[in-house]
Amino acid sequence: MQVGKPRSLKRGNIVGGINTVDSRDSDSQPFSIAVEKSLRSEQQNLKSSPISNTPPLPDELAILNQYGIGRPYLNAASALSKKLGMPALEILIRSGAISRDLWFRVQEQLRPCTRVRLLDASTRKILLDQAINNLSANLPDYSAARTFSKTHKILLLLAAIVAVIWSWFALENFLVISCQILSLFYFASTLLRGSLLAAYEPTYTELKPSFLPDQELPVYSILVALYQEANMIPQLTKNLMRLDWPPDLLDIKLICEEDDPETINAIRNAGLPRQFELIVVPPASPRTKPKALNYALPHCRGEYLVLYDAEDNPSPGQLHEAYGKFRNSDSNLACIQAPLRICNGEHSWLARMFDIEYLTLFKGILPVLAKRKFPIPLGGTSNHFNGLR
Repeated sequence: MQVGKPRSLKRGNIVGGINTVDSRDSDSQPFSIAVEKSLRSEQQNLKSSPISNTPPLPDELAILNQYGIGRPYLNAASALSKKLGMPALEILIRSGAISRDLWFRVQEQLRPCTRVRLLDASTRKILLDQAINNLSANLPDYSAARTFSKTHKILLLLAAIVAVIWSWFALENFLVISCQILSLFYFASTLLRGSLLAAYEPTYTELKPSFLPDQELPVYSILVALYQEANMIPQLTKNLMRLDWPPDLLDIKLICEEDDPETINAIRNAGLPRQFELIVVPPASPRTKPKALNYALPHCRGEYLVLYDAEDNPSPGQLHEAYGKFRNSDSNLACIQAPLRICNGEHSWLARMFDIEYLTLFKGILPVLAKRKFPIPLGGTSNHFNGLR
């Protein structure tokens, strides 16, 4: 798909089942304070224990120790990592103990190829449980875990009983009435889309990239959920590397299921630059894209985030366009939906029909819904989110 200019969505609309919960939003203290408290505790432990008795540091923290970061800071970050279920390096970055440049240097030393997020079993279990249950536990009305209420089930059962009895005694009459009801529903849907298109006024202005100096740009996270798409890795990574954004400010997570070794190996062997990271999701139901994205979300470093699919080919300036819109809008703007286009619309009659459908939705219907402040259905890809940090 060819991804074009973004369109906006106000905060409060359903955003595709993705639960953007930040550990800082809990009742815990800010990272800097928590690290300082843990640091004081670790200093006391080091004074009272011989150096030979201190546990060895993980490889990434040992490298930081070589760069001059003190052992108490590293032990404090390790302790908080287990408590918060968050990598120690992320805690050190957020607390201001290390810089983003030093973080990248550590990653360069750690990996012979694409970075892979390695987590212990307990952390993986916590992240997996949050990915599956966090939304339904905290915002049940926005979760698909709850489908039908008891009243709905009773009404559906009664309707099914009536339909069976009716079709048994008057099959022809039942079929005629059923076809009329279905036709009326389809006609109402067509009428609604037609009325929205009739109200369309091509007065909106497409967003223009607002290119800013690198020092004024935030970290932008990109999440791509993949499953059995090893053949798409070269094309996908090429398209993502075309994005006009400083590489050290890109945080690209390629998310794979653990039982998809072909895609995992394709990523590992691709020799990708340091902004790419492989996230492996443990096998668990439901096997859905939102669960995979939720699992990767706590690992994101960015202040802004965008979702892409393997076949997406975003325009190089899209991140600048979205960031410019967020920057020049009020805090109520939570999400921007970029229009999607079929890139091979001339290939066949069916592809042309898909192209017309996408054009109708993203260039006609959605702008009218946005202008009238109606809820906007997201496309499942090319969704930019604000306020992660």
